[in-house]
Amino acid sequence: MLLSLIFEILSLDFISCFFMIYSIKTAKKVSFSDMISNIAKLLEELTKMNIDAIDLKIINFLQRDARLSNQELADLVNLSPSACHRRVKIMESHGIIEKYQAKINYEKLGIKIEAIVEIKLVQLTETDHKFFLEQIDQCEEVINAYVITGDSNYVLHVAARDLNEFSQFIINKLNKIKGIMSINSKIILDKVIQKSLL
Repeated sequence: MLLSLIFEILSLDFISCFFMIYSIKTAKKVSFSDMISNIAKLLEELTKMNIDAIDLKIINFLQRDARLSNQELADLVNLSPSACHRRVKIMESHGIIEKYQAKINYEKLGIKIEAIVEIKLVQLTETDHKFFLEQIDQCEEVINAYVITGDSNYVLHVAARDLNEFSQFIINKLNKIKGIMSINSKIILDKVIQKSLL
């Protein structure tokens, strides 16, 4: 019942959710079996916590603005400050809320090009997977990376100051990683919708 509620909110089935939200940048050097195990543990923790609609609202508001005070957050979800604080601390202790971070405006930092890059490897063994992760983790242009289903194995979210820098990343870094069969780049023209998962 709980998992059905969560995935209904996400509007994703389990497999899509697994492949789309599992970020390689935070999972470097993790095997496929460990990846599945980590997801299973997270879902088990969610079940143990008896997470409800109020918890999901808290997560939603914190994803929109992590600088909300406890009082402001409590008012938004109609809880007392102490009850709200307790729920947040429980979710932090269970690893549901991992960290609070700033949302960066890349354009104001001089980043003019963002792109989605699909990668397909010649073969996808656990050794190939680990090697690829080690290589892209060294690329400062890669903001996020995901394991996906379909014709490609990975999707990279890449940022560069200009088209020349992006081209140099593809030619001098990505193309030189052993085991890549194909690279398919798509430059982002505009971000028309940006939402959090919950």
